[in-house]
Amino acid sequence: MMVKKLSQAGEPVPERPRRIGWWKVVSGLLIVLVTGATFGQEAGLTDAAKALDELRGRSPAGEKDDLVLDAWIQEELARLDEDPTDLERAKAFQRRCIAQIANAGNTPEFVARLADRVGALFAPRLADCDKLAPPAARAMAVVLSRFDRAGVIDALEAGLKCESRQDVRYLCAQGFARLRTNIAVNPVLMERALRILRTAGQAETSGMVVSQIYDALSFQSGDRLSDAMEAMLDVLEARIEKRRAASVCDGGELAFLDFVAANRPPNRALTDRLVPLLAVQLRLDVSRLEEENVDEYEKARLLASIEAGESLLTELVNASGLPNVRNALKKGDDVRMLEAKIELNKWIGTPNAPGVLNTPAWNVAVGAP
Repeated sequence: MMVKKLSQAGEPVPERPRRIGWWKVVSGLLIVLVTGATFGQEAGLTDAAKALDELRGRSPAGEKDDLVLDAWIQEELARLDEDPTDLERAKAFQRRCIAQIANAGNTPEFVARLADRVGALFAPRLADCDKLAPPAARAMAVVLSRFDRAGVIDALEAGLKCESRQDVRYLCAQGFARLRTNIAVNPVLMERALRILRTAGQAETSGMVVSQIYDALSFQSGDRLSDAMEAMLDVLEARIEKRRAASVCDGGELAFLDFVAANRPPNRALTDRLVPLLAVQLRLDVSRLEEENVDEYEKARLLASIEAGESLLTELVNASGLPNVRNALKKGDDVRMLEAKIELNKWIGTPNAPGVLNTPAWNVAVGAP
């Protein structure tokens, strides 16, 4: 049994903190060096990674260089496949891939060809997304979203169709948003991207994802704006049809409303198409706000949608004495919904009293069904 030292007064003497000998520190470092362990880094380069390093400083050309790129990509996919359900393994995979994309020694031609090969090898896997483990699917989508090269478009399109993985769809839509500048200067890419994003947006059920799709469609110059807004309206029309069946507001259209507030429709035909859709959305928002099973989060989304949507309607119609649902909703709880419905009816009309939007100028059906 250990006996503590006592002072002359018979009280225990506090022990000094024990010091770690220098030899123990050195031996610990030696263990790190011998075992190859590192502090938060993965040790060494594989042969495939070394070959990639030799290639990155020039412009890849031909089958031989593609084999180098493919060897590294396939090696990384094989490491991911060892346990695709392992979150940390998936994060390490995406870190290594992103490091290659961002390497300061890359030539633009190298990044472009790397994107081509990554896109070609990721696309078949994401096309069968339901068979991928969630961490692996997400890691691949993260990597694709970090490229700004057209070579990944096939893989991004495959990811947008991944019905079971909302996060994958979101990241792939984000990838398209990152590509927007490159797409805008290439008519062929522009046409293809609009088709892909229109189809994805029309099918989308997640507000978070469709918000990112609207962002990816946010082309702002000349003919690009007109074509993009046409695609956005196709998406909005499909989304409104879904809300007619299930009235819940997920807030996805707030991104669209923000975009149109800053970028007015460039021609009357688009305005004529937009106004009836805004009228239907306003009716759906007010009706949903009156229901009992609306939580505070959805209520906030509904109020934001009504604010943005009616503000846009007011500017587009541009007449005096227009209805104001927004102000009605700021009144006391006992009267605000009644007043809001009165103002709504002034917009969309009733069988006995036509509204502002039922006139020949806008030709919205009574009640905005």
